[in-house]
Amino acid sequence: MAMVRTPPVCSDFEERVTARLKALVTVLPDGAATFYAGANPNALAKSLFPYFCITPSNPKSAAIRGYVIERQGIDFTIGQATGGGHNPGTDGTFT
Repeated sequence: MAMVRTPPVCSDFEERVTARLKALVTVLPDGAATFYAGANPNALAKSLFPYFCITPSNPKSAAIRGYVIERQGIDFTIGQATGGGHNPGTDGTFT
């Protein structure tokens, strides 16, 4: 199992998203990646939204990092230049 470090998160949506991201990392081979969720350690100002980062141990692989935003979805970046997002369904579920 890969290393996982998860501080508490605020809302049910943020908790469910964080749990899914954590589950993705824990099924990887040991040492393949680390998972962090909580405050962004590199941010200049404190964010209102939980930050997450999946960092692969292979230096040639891209990290996935971003924010979980209640009622809006996920704002994320893969590597250095690619960004994206996912919004929850109309019923508030994250699939």
